[in-house]
Amino acid sequence: MASYPLTSGNKHDWSSVEIDVDGVIYTGVTEISYSDELKPGDVGGTNAQRLARTRGKYTAEGSLSMHTEDAHELMLALSAGGIGFKEKIFGITVMYSDPGTPVITDKLVACRLTSTEGGGSDGGDPTAVKFGLDIMRIEWNGLSALTSMLK
Repeated sequence: MASYPLTSGNKHDWSSVEIDVDGVIYTGVTEISYSDELKPGDVGGTNAQRLARTRGKYTAEGSLSMHTEDAHELMLALSAGGIGFKEKIFGITVMYSDPGTPVITDKLVACRLTSTEGGGSDGGDPTAVKFGLDIMRIEWNGLSALTSMLK
C-alpha cells in the first residue's frame, strides 16, 4: 500500500512511461489509454429479481496517440509483409519506471488497430494521430483478470 504524505520520493509521470510496440520503443507517444471489463450476465426466471449471474464476458480496449511522423512509422512497420496495418496483430508493453519507485509493467496482448484519427489545428502544437485499439487481454503488472486466461 502506498504511504502518504510522500515527502522524499517520486510518483510516476508521463516521462516515467516507456511504450514498446511489437519490440520497438516509440518516444513520440503522447497518450495511451487502456481498460478491460468483465461484465456478468443476468440469470432470470419467473421472479422480478435475478436468480444468479454468470461469470461474464471479458473485453479490453484502448487508444494510442502519437505525433504524426511516429504514427506513420508505426503504420509502415505494421504493414510489413504486405498486410494491412489494421490487420496486423501485435503487442504493446507499457512500463512505468522512475528512480525510487517500483517498476510497473502492463502488457496489452494481441492488439489490433481499429480506428485512425488524424489532424491538427492552428498554433504551435504538433500534429497527431490517434488510434483505437482492440485488445485481446491485459496483464496488469503480471496479474490476470480471469483465473484461466487464454494464451
